[in-house]
Amino acid sequence: MVYKPLKLITNSLETKDEHSMALLKKSHGEFVYIGNLFEENNKQRKQLEIAKQRAEESDNLKSAFLANLSHEIRTPMNAIIGFSDLLNDESLNQYDKTEYLDIIRKSGKNLISIIEDLLEMSKIDSQQVIPNYKSLDLDKCISEVYHTNKVTIPKEKNIDFSIIKTTKNVKTNILMDETKLKQILTNLITNAIKFTKQGHINIGYAVNEEAKLIKIWVEDSGLGIDETNIKLIFDRFRRIENDFSIESGGLGLGLSITKAYIELLGGTIDVKSTIGIGSTFSLNIPLVYDTTIPVAVVQKTNHKVERNGHKTILIAEDDDINFLLLEKILQLKKYHTIRAVNGKIAVDICKENPAIDLIFMDIKMPIMNGFEAFQLIRTFNQTIPVIANTAYSSPEDKEKILTAGFTYYLSKPLSKEKIFEVLDLTFGNS
Repeated sequence: MVYKPLKLITNSLETKDEHSMALLKKSHGEFVYIGNLFEENNKQRKQLEIAKQRAEESDNLKSAFLANLSHEIRTPMNAIIGFSDLLNDESLNQYDKTEYLDIIRKSGKNLISIIEDLLEMSKIDSQQVIPNYKSLDLDKCISEVYHTNKVTIPKEKNIDFSIIKTTKNVKTNILMDETKLKQILTNLITNAIKFTKQGHINIGYAVNEEAKLIKIWVEDSGLGIDETNIKLIFDRFRRIENDFSIESGGLGLGLSITKAYIELLGGTIDVKSTIGIGSTFSLNIPLVYDTTIPVAVVQKTNHKVERNGHKTILIAEDDDINFLLLEKILQLKKYHTIRAVNGKIAVDICKENPAIDLIFMDIKMPIMNGFEAFQLIRTFNQTIPVIANTAYSSPEDKEKILTAGFTYYLSKPLSKEKIFEVLDLTFGNS
């Protein structure tokens, strides 16, 4: 037997211990790495599960929204097509005819409202909506919103609608997007009218000079909203489902659009509600006073012309049905009409026929659109009234048309009463 020196044995053991320790450390490091990977994979799996649940929930909401959209579109279309068909009955009495026509008109308006909400939400999503700040008299603005909406309250509803006056009012004009603010308030008031059968609806505002905020509120004594649904009412694909919402219809996009507009203006919206008591929607919008020096505004002429016989009106319209409708409406007042199927022909007719008294100009036409035709006509005739009648119906479209210099703006579907009102303003009431 050969005996190794103790030192060699000790060194050998130390070497083995170091090797073992190194192996242990390496193994421990690998275990830690594997453990970290496992933990990270767990986190990723949980995040994927949450994302999957959210995606499924979003898909379910969108599916429910599209199903509701289909229902809401088909409902007025069913009335329009169904009652139009019933009008063909020769034995129908005048009372029934009037009732059917009224149903068709109301259904058409409901359909337009649905389409406008969808288009506006699409514009918001694509970031095509930007604020347009101008000097605004807030008291006058709220008064106009009040009077516009007051006449829409159904007579069968016993509602006291009023403006709450405050001592904390604005000192002078503010900088605000008037169109957006009016739409916000109109949406809230319309909602209040919809869910209030009787009682009151109030609108008011107060100024917080220290915080540089304007607080505007719309308060009602309507059905109220429970705590669970308050969290959902501003979500675009959600709608509170109950007997009343099913009965009243709608896509439920009004409050989503309202919230988007308020945030666009740098503000916030809050709601407090109690079932059976009512709701209060409060807006907080940045207060910015208009410090510019007022500039004298030149009054725009109405191009009024005294009636001395039948007027000749040029209708620039490429769609046959839209032309026929406008022609029939104008014939009720004995106006003589000429048609141009595009903007270029409209310009040529105006050059050749100086006796034309007024032009109804569609905006979207082939070969030459309404804007281009209008600009060319103004190069040789600066006074003829040109009324834009178009399917472009957003506030931005209206402002663009009026800024371009058109005399008046009418959005399709055309209203017979509105057409006659514009013609009276243009030609005078004599």
